[in-house]
Amino acid sequence: MLNKLGALLLKATSRIPMWLLYGISNILYVLLYHIFSYRKKVVYNNLRNSFPEKTEQEIVLIAKQFYRHFTDLGVEIIKAFSISKKDLLKRVKIVNQEVLDLHYQNKQNIILVSGHYGNWEWLGLAISYYAKMEMISVYKPIQNIPFNDLFKNMRSQFGADIVPMKQFFRQVIRKRKNQIMPSLVADQTPHKGEIEYWTTFLNQDTPVYLGVEKMTQILKVPVYYTAMTKVKRGHYEIELIKVSDGIDEPEFSITNKHVKILENHIQASPAYWLWSHKRWKYKKDNLA
Repeated sequence: MLNKLGALLLKATSRIPMWLLYGISNILYVLLYHIFSYRKKVVYNNLRNSFPEKTEQEIVLIAKQFYRHFTDLGVEIIKAFSISKKDLLKRVKIVNQEVLDLHYQNKQNIILVSGHYGNWEWLGLAISYYAKMEMISVYKPIQNIPFNDLFKNMRSQFGADIVPMKQFFRQVIRKRKNQIMPSLVADQTPHKGEIEYWTTFLNQDTPVYLGVEKMTQILKVPVYYTAMTKVKRGHYEIELIKVSDGIDEPEFSITNKHVKILENHIQASPAYWLWSHKRWKYKKDNLA
């Protein structure tokens, strides 16, 4: 009962005007950063290790910018539960829409890869609306059923097929003769028993998933990184950057390419990546 009430309360909160939600975000920033120090140690360790060339003053500035974005992200995700198409399209633009249109006209599937950068929930909603082909997105089910249903309904509201991680490849293969657009957020940390490949990312040995590469080997279609730029508070632009044509690629080449694009994106504007995530909790030497 409490779970259902919580989900209903979250849905009701999403109907609060955006200007008021940003007012709440301002308060949350003070609470998380200055009072409760939410994951401050993780954030600062990640930043210092990722940018050893930066001064401590620069690190502090990025951290504060991150927390301001992080609380904005929180209320923006809440708004996603009831956001209208009109409001979403006003706030999220695709700068090279012609890429999606051309592949659709050529009856060609594509694969999309992104990271936890900007507002990945709004990114998924916007692309699923703008694109004429069906977006198939992977998600990790939440054990709390009312909240799981709430998030699944939110992510699928503009036509995306939201598929649990364990069923994702099977669903993509089943639908591959249709016009589909599999989409993965590929910067999570694999469980230590699932690590297949390490690369260098933000100056650190980093384990990465090979899902994008494996899917490309099956479908043999182009891969695009969806680069999301924060234009101003509550407004974003998406650019589709080609990673590969999907054929004749050496092993791990596609993985290294999309990881490098994400790295460059983060280095250009560091504050908008998810620094509170324990991305480097496993060390290569310890698992060797």
